[in-house]
Amino acid sequence: MSEKKVKEEFLESSKDGGAFKEHAPEKRKPSPVPAIIFTAVVVGLIIAIVAVLGLKNRSKKKNTEAGNKAAEEKVIKIGDYKTFSYHKYTTDVTEEAVKDYYQKLIQVYTAYGMTAFEKDESRSTDTIKKDDAVNIDYACYVDGVAIDGVNKQGYDFKLGSGDFIEGFDEGLIGHTVGEKFEVEVDIPKSNTDAGALAGKRAVFTVTVNYFLRSIPLNTENAAKQLFGKDSVEEAYAYLKEYLTNNPAQTEDEYNTKQINTYVRQVVDGSEFADLSAETEEHYNMLHKQYEDAAAKNNTTLEELAKSAYGSLEMFEADMKDEAGLYVKSNLVFALIGKEENIVLSDEKYKDMAREYAVNYDFDTVDAFEENYETIFGKGSLKEYIYTVYVEKEMFAKYAEEVK
Repeated sequence: MSEKKVKEEFLESSKDGGAFKEHAPEKRKPSPVPAIIFTAVVVGLIIAIVAVLGLKNRSKKKNTEAGNKAAEEKVIKIGDYKTFSYHKYTTDVTEEAVKDYYQKLIQVYTAYGMTAFEKDESRSTDTIKKDDAVNIDYACYVDGVAIDGVNKQGYDFKLGSGDFIEGFDEGLIGHTVGEKFEVEVDIPKSNTDAGALAGKRAVFTVTVNYFLRSIPLNTENAAKQLFGKDSVEEAYAYLKEYLTNNPAQTEDEYNTKQINTYVRQVVDGSEFADLSAETEEHYNMLHKQYEDAAAKNNTTLEELAKSAYGSLEMFEADMKDEAGLYVKSNLVFALIGKEENIVLSDEKYKDMAREYAVNYDFDTVDAFEENYETIFGKGSLKEYIYTVYVEKEMFAKYAEEVK
């Protein structure tokens, strides 16, 4: 994901400086939540593309009887599915949740190549080159009048980042630490945010304070780099307020996450025969589906993967993990359903199938069922829904909600 995708827009009108850049310097630091939101949106896009094409990630099975026989052969031991506890859903934001979210943001931005900066004393006599990072003071004038908001003392700037209007970076090249100079750039006439300033010349006064070098993001420096705060405590306070006003998930989403955690716990506690062939088959099927789906939407799997995960390798690793979890959970919950005498009624099947049809924009259950079973074989949708039904039933029966 490119950094510009997650930056907050700043200075939207000519009065407050929006003429100069879509992502202006004062708030070039990424917003704490958009990165996560954008990732989720792209991941959701990948899944939705596949689902709408009828390529839901469920392997073909011949019939329920054959599926149960395969499960009995492949599952050596069923994990404990009768013990699971989870906390009641709440919109309260705890200190622990804030700190955990903060660390996850550091991981996400690091994966996307973002770094922090520190003063580089060794370059005090160097001249600025392309892609250098420097600390500067700047102010902007149009027709001799200072533009409110477009000024900053001690601003960390990396050439090539796109933080300033086109032409600004080039104006810094060749200058040295301690210099004070002017950079003149033209505000594009096509800049609709510029208002009366469109087409005029902007003059930046710039002082170069010192060179910077990149260092990895960590708990301390992320406060400034990600949030523009002077301390970690201030960053925590900002995050808590944001998360309080913008809950990360609905109650339904939270409960779904708990069921998924429950399923993984059962799988992790189970023992299986060698499933490498089944897992590889499912992984290859998913990979091909995602490639085809991306192509139908005029992009590539690599581009979608980079947007959602930072790299194709990270996406493929996650896909392999999900493929293994899928294969194992299908097998073990098929046996649990048999052991618990779980029966999926025709009425319940239709209700759940109708929900999927609506979610994936099919006009009728029959249309969704036909589309799905064209890919995976007759009866495959019912087997898929049965597995999901067993998971939900076991969660409802055995999971304990704690405060």
